[in-house]
Amino acid sequence: MTVKVLLCEDNPGDIYLIENSLARSAGNYSIDYLLAGVDVMRYLRQEGNFQYASRPDIVILDLNLPGRHGFEILEEIKADPLLKVMPVVIFTSSRSKQDVLTGYRLQASCYIVKPSNLQAFLAAIQQIEHFWFGCVELPQLE
Repeated sequence: MTVKVLLCEDNPGDIYLIENSLARSAGNYSIDYLLAGVDVMRYLRQEGNFQYASRPDIVILDLNLPGRHGFEILEEIKADPLLKVMPVVIFTSSRSKQDVLTGYRLQASCYIVKPSNLQAFLAAIQQIEHFWFGCVELPQLE
């Protein structure tokens, strides 16, 4: 089975590392990425230019996106009756205790701080892959 991942990330280096890490693994992944926060809900609702996008099984969401903050996006996902069961992994550089608390209050599936060290960053991606794509049964949205 192919796991469909929507990566909401504006840093090309992080996108490259995440895609490359998942491509080297034994799993089968389809990864779409969005650089701007304003596009995320249109993509998830298959509106406009995204009418033919397939719904992801999981969203990996950075908080600091151009156009729209990750918390606004998370809040809207969790308010949508169809999308609210979709796992949303916050993967961000913010270590703020307030951000962590807000993420969980808004029903993030988990909050992971991006390591600044390359080796630790790649290990974090492997941990996400192992848990979310290996252990967890992801919901299938229509």
